[in-house]
Amino acid sequence: MHVRSAKEHLRNRFAAAVAEVDHHDVWQRTRLTVAVVTREAGEAERLLADAERYLASREWELGQVERDLVTLDD
Repeated sequence: MHVRSAKEHLRNRFAAAVAEVDHHDVWQRTRLTVAVVTREAGEAERLLADAERYLASREWELGQVERDLVTLDD
């Protein structure tokens, strides 16, 4: 229920695609992948930073955060 709520908030608030990608069998822990599509890299970084701050401001304890930028040239 909490993970579903967090995923919906990220989708609605940041127009992000969100997937639960690990720890499916443990309700106290999960790993999420969040993806955004923007015209500029700076905007994507801002959205992801805002999403990270949003989760940290809730009852979530964040672990390691990784960011990868993929462009059309890649």
